[in-house]
Amino acid sequence: MQHNSNPIVRLLGYTSIIAFGSLISAGIGFLITAIIVRNFGIEKYGMLILMLTLSVNRGFMSLFDFGMKQAVSKRIAQHAPKKQWKDINKIITVGLVLSLVTGGFLSVITINLNISSMSGIDNYETYIVFFSMLKLFFLSYAIQYVNNIFLGIFEGFQRYDISKGIEVFSQIIQLACISLLVYFNWTFDYIVLIYLGIYLAIFILNIVILKSIFPNWRLTLNVSVYELNKVYQMLKYLFPLQSSSLIFNHYPKLLILFFLDFSALGVYDIVARIPKFFKTLSGFISAAFMPISSEMYSFGKNKEIGQMYKYGFRVNIYLMTPILSAGVFFASEIYQLWVGSSQYSGYMQIFMVWNFLVPYVTFGGPLLIGMNRELRFMRNVSWIITIISISISVLLIQKLEIVGLIYGYLAGFIILPYVFW
Repeated sequence: MQHNSNPIVRLLGYTSIIAFGSLISAGIGFLITAIIVRNFGIEKYGMLILMLTLSVNRGFMSLFDFGMKQAVSKRIAQHAPKKQWKDINKIITVGLVLSLVTGGFLSVITINLNISSMSGIDNYETYIVFFSMLKLFFLSYAIQYVNNIFLGIFEGFQRYDISKGIEVFSQIIQLACISLLVYFNWTFDYIVLIYLGIYLAIFILNIVILKSIFPNWRLTLNVSVYELNKVYQMLKYLFPLQSSSLIFNHYPKLLILFFLDFSALGVYDIVARIPKFFKTLSGFISAAFMPISSEMYSFGKNKEIGQMYKYGFRVNIYLMTPILSAGVFFASEIYQLWVGSSQYSGYMQIFMVWNFLVPYVTFGGPLLIGMNRELRFMRNVSWIITIISISISVLLIQKLEIVGLIYGYLAGFIILPYVFW
């Protein structure tokens, strides 16, 4: 697997792939949201958001990946340039087996949880079919965790065309199936079955693709204690860092579930979707930082890593400032066109403050992880932000509801310019 030796050229190439795939995926996601809100209402959309919040690839349950996806990606990125295929097979085996065990264990636990009794939803009888179907969704955790590791494998080989291609393929299937749901006027509760089918199809596709790009792939039992210890040492730092980030990204939806209702959950996701889409745009360049910096660091190219960081950060600032400003100015028109109502645009304008601060983390974090440096520093900063935001959100959501939650969410980021300057 040959790569261009110029890190800037490679960074631009990977960024183009990630950007193109992410834009298509985001566009399909916006269309899916519009179809559901316009045809089923904001409450049904909130039900879908609950399910996705409890998923692995896009939700809170990726917390229990324990950083394994990043660890697998990082280790493969270090071994692939040196063609150490036996070591890569050991890494893949450890990742897949641990993810399968984790998923199976969590399926057993979650099936026995009564999610409805833990929420602030009063009329449980109205949603009894959906909560019953949700238990089927929990059975798919083993496949979801394994699929997550496959993405880490592809990214470790720096095959972003494959990882993004799979994401777009999944979104297209979702759009087609949800369109059929609307066309045939089927009950919305069965949307759970759509996602179960998609996870299974992606699992089979992952196996076929990995075997085609890595013919030497095979599961091996010859995994030494040394290799397991290397993975453990990496997870020891990656998990605290990743866990704070995941908790921060998903705690608002969990608080809404506990304090409010499905409609509020749907409103919050719509309010946050466009600001988070802009964050995705700003993260196009940084997404490729960790595997590239890992490979470069293994060859001692520290100076080139610093140049890559400065270049990426400058490009981000130049590109994103006018885009973010336009998003704030035209918020009302954007929401009217998207979901048929502009009543959420004021919330979004408040949320947009977040986008001017996140580049500090989206660029510095992946690069430092790739260099095996300052993981403890990044972990501490991430947890400080998370604790501040959750504490203020819990206090404000009970009085100001969604607005209070947004204020609390933004509060933690106040420390970022000071910390990274």
